[in-house]
Amino acid sequence: MNLSKMTSINLPKNETQREYLMMYPIIICEDQIMQLHQLETIIQNFILFHSKLFSIQIQIQSPIEVEKYLNKFHPKYGKCFLDIDLSKELKANRQ
Repeated sequence: MNLSKMTSINLPKNETQREYLMMYPIIICEDQIMQLHQLETIIQNFILFHSKLFSIQIQIQSPIEVEKYLNKFHPKYGKCFLDIDLSKELKANRQ
């Protein structure tokens, strides 16, 4: 998902605003594309049985984009799946 094109969080199909407010956004950040797709598949399979509770809002390879997403939308609750080595990229971008 390209963050620069996001103007608002899109509601999943067949969800009302009230139902959406009760959802937990899921953020996936993994620098290796194969692992990113594997995580997405696992999480999508889980969502099939819990569709009213969870929604993948962003899946991306850059921790900087995750930070931008968090600063833009300020989610209070949610689930994050982050690559352990992402701190290296964050440190490199801040120096």
